[in-house]
Amino acid sequence: MQKGPRLLGYMNWLTLDGALRLSYVQHFRTMWTQVFESFRRRHGADPVFRFAPELLSARIFYAREVDGKEESDRWQQSLVLTQIARDCFAAVRS
Repeated sequence: MQKGPRLLGYMNWLTLDGALRLSYVQHFRTMWTQVFESFRRRHGADPVFRFAPELLSARIFYAREVDGKEESDRWQQSLVLTQIARDCFAAVRS
């Protein structure tokens, strides 16, 4: 059983290890790597790419809720997404 925060019955992808096990995360890694490769080809060897996961306000009911609670910690998920993006960007730099 995976340790860490529980997602109200859903698979936990709040950790990098948990996220990397998911097939759709692997698909996003492939897409992000291709985007970063294209970006480097267009902008040179040491470009700056701004990656900003969107954390929309809870007031607009963006996050899914289960029994009146957000399904997950969107702030933590944004950190996981950012780390995945950094890893993909680093892979195309080497």
